[in-house]
Amino acid sequence: QAEALFATFALGGGIQNYDMERIVMIGGTPTPATADTDGYSFGASVEGGYAFDVGGGFSIVPRGSLAYLTVHRDGYTETGLGASNLTVGDTTADALRAGGEIALEYQTEVSFGGGMRTFSSEIRGGAQQEFALDDRTVGVSNPLLGTAAVQGADDDETQLTLGAGMSLEVSDSAVLFMGYDAEIGGDQRSHMVNLGVRFSLVRGNAPRASCGPGQLSLPSRTGQTAG
Repeated sequence: QAEALFATFALGGGIQNYDMERIVMIGGTPTPATADTDGYSFGASVEGGYAFDVGGGFSIVPRGSLAYLTVHRDGYTETGLGASNLTVGDTTADALRAGGEIALEYQTEVSFGGGMRTFSSEIRGGAQQEFALDDRTVGVSNPLLGTAAVQGADDDETQLTLGAGMSLEVSDSAVLFMGYDAEIGGDQRSHMVNLGVRFSLVRGNAPRASCGPGQLSLPSRTGQTAG
């Protein structure tokens, strides 16, 4: 595997469903309030790095990235607490995220589709800094308390990142990938499993066979609780 300088740009989006639960103590008994709602997300990222060949198919790959992400969640009304149920308005959160990580990558050639294709696997770790771009205020109402504007979590946050994955070059311009990523910071923990295909706009130039770069995740703190 030769040493290589690389850069990638990615656009992504998705539709989410949120199952939420809030526990309230009533007469010493924990009582759940539940809700279900939908949302959507969009993001764009740019990333670059360099693969240092250390022999035997292994490379050390430092890389950095910058991403813009936005998440919208529709409003909802809780059930389960009667007059104590909350009605929460729509929420939108925007963030910039800058990150850096280092990966240990292994690449080899395998027989696939009548030819030899690149198979890649890696483990990675690093850190990222999220910069909130809005105040993430949301309207909350209740039959007993009336209506109020609640300030969501809008502080900037540093997180540790860990991940692993594998990918397979399935054609001259496409790579199938899957992977796992974890983000750890403050009181926030998130775990993500990714599966997808990357395409190159240049025929005969498949994207780098790695499952780390170019994947977009949601802002880690959006002033909301999702299950």
